[in-house]
Amino acid sequence: MQFTEDKESLTDYLVSENIDLGTVMADPKAQDPAANIERGVEKLTESVIIIITQPETIQSKEFFDLFYKELAITTSAANDLTHGYMLHMYSIWAVEQVEQLGLISYLRFFYKKKP
Repeated sequence: MQFTEDKESLTDYLVSENIDLGTVMADPKAQDPAANIERGVEKLTESVIIIITQPETIQSKEFFDLFYKELAITTSAANDLTHGYMLHMYSIWAVEQVEQLGLISYLRFFYKKKP
């Protein structure tokens, strides 16, 4: 339940910042990309300043819990915006990685030089 409320608050925040998600998905050029980039840089700069001036906050468990919670919420919102394509592509990527590890392990084991 908490996760759903947080996702809704993220959507409300984007609407309050005049970022129309439907318009961005339909026509990304309709929004002002320079303004969006400036807002993103400001938020990133604020975060970096907090990390530099208060390094003790990074070592706390709450920092990591909050970071992963925010990551989960934004990833879920992005997946909803792409109608599930993001999760689909990440699943394909994960299967490819497992396949590559399997092939490398198989080839190294069977084609290893015999002493």
